[in-house]
Amino acid sequence: MKAIYKIAILSLLTSCFELSQQEKTKDVYTALDIQPSFDKSIESTFFVQGSWPNPTWWEEFHSPILSQLIEASITNNPTLHVLQARIMEAQSIAYQARAKLFPWLSLQGDDDLRLLSKHEFNHILNPTLPLHGYQADLLLSLNYEFDFWNKNRNLFHAAIGKTKAEEAELAFVTLLITSALAQNYFTLVIDHAKQELFLKLNAIQKERLTLQYAMEKSALASKLPSLLDEELYNMTKQALYVIQEEIEIRTHAVNVLIGRSPDHPIAIDEIATTLPPLALPLDLSVELLSRRPDLHAALWRIESFAYEISAAKAEFLPNVNLVALGGYASVQFATLFRSSSKHLGIAPAFTLPLFTGGSIRAHVKQKEALFQQAVFQYNETLLQSIQEVCDVLSHMRSSFAQKLLQQDTVTRANERLILIEKNQLGGLESTFANLIYQDALLQESLKDLALLNTEYTLTCKLIQALGGGFMSASPLKESHP
Repeated sequence: MKAIYKIAILSLLTSCFELSQQEKTKDVYTALDIQPSFDKSIESTFFVQGSWPNPTWWEEFHSPILSQLIEASITNNPTLHVLQARIMEAQSIAYQARAKLFPWLSLQGDDDLRLLSKHEFNHILNPTLPLHGYQADLLLSLNYEFDFWNKNRNLFHAAIGKTKAEEAELAFVTLLITSALAQNYFTLVIDHAKQELFLKLNAIQKERLTLQYAMEKSALASKLPSLLDEELYNMTKQALYVIQEEIEIRTHAVNVLIGRSPDHPIAIDEIATTLPPLALPLDLSVELLSRRPDLHAALWRIESFAYEISAAKAEFLPNVNLVALGGYASVQFATLFRSSSKHLGIAPAFTLPLFTGGSIRAHVKQKEALFQQAVFQYNETLLQSIQEVCDVLSHMRSSFAQKLLQQDTVTRANERLILIEKNQLGGLESTFANLIYQDALLQESLKDLALLNTEYTLTCKLIQALGGGFMSASPLKESHP
């Protein structure tokens, strides 16, 4: 019965210092409702109810080159290498914390030759003691700290939490890098298409300017149209410089994300000019918490600091240690391993802090403050992630609607050009009219490409906002043995 009482008292004392689930989650925001944004998006016909993004979401774009680039970035990106090293560091710290849960054994040996003083205290008490002393020791020592209050176990779980946070941080940064790479790649592909259109536009404007010069020379037109066409021609040449600059910058960005020289040439392939309706998960509001790696990193930090609070509170209680020694000791090496040279010792000890000048209480307060910081940082991250999803959905509804209208505009501009070409063959329209309508078609096509780029960019951002295929249970719901 006494043993049962002792165990009950120990359990009661330990539970007093453990944070309950309610204390951990008291100030933590739960899932926020974004159903209105979901409903508006589904009603817009640009979205359909579907599943969450796949972990290899970039394969949905059916671009082999993009897939190769993203796989290369996951392997070679130096930022990811840094985070992987941090995970290894956190794992090592966790192993060190776990080691304190076990007894420590060590073997030590001494071989000392000493010259004693005649006036030394031991020699005065025992004058027959030789002045030349020899001592040989070979001892096995055991040191064990009894973790009655789960201090070391809580520190171990705190280290595990920090490791999990680093792993989630790696997943989040990987998502950021792959999303940024996809956005830059799509912009690069579309910039090349824009460059081709600008070259065509420049050639048309040059041809029109040549006709204007001829008409001006023949006194069939004033100089004013030529001046206007020269201005448009120069503006297009400026746009070509800008688009070339954009292509080079996007090339640099893609290469750096892959971890190679910025000037490395990048092959491009064709991409779809129209994106299919995008899938939105029906459980968007509820499951978003388990799909965002940045939220999981923040939750694991909360869990880690909760364990550190419990460990800090345990410092108020006695620290119980056991030190045991066993081996051989002799003043002569020849007799060291005899049974008469055996040396045994055991030294249980405890330390109970009575007055520390408020150090322990301040340590607990520090851990509680760090815990509160982690909670509020999580809340801020949650709000930002919810806003990110809602903002992207709003932008996409607007952009997709504009793209649909712009496609209709391009179609009508093309139809006008076809009619003009027919009229020109019948002698009803001039070459000038044909060139003007070609110019208009190219201008509208450039606007269409700009909206297509926006669609691809927003699609990548939506995938990023939805977690990019990440999935894990909430750490605050998990229990540790």
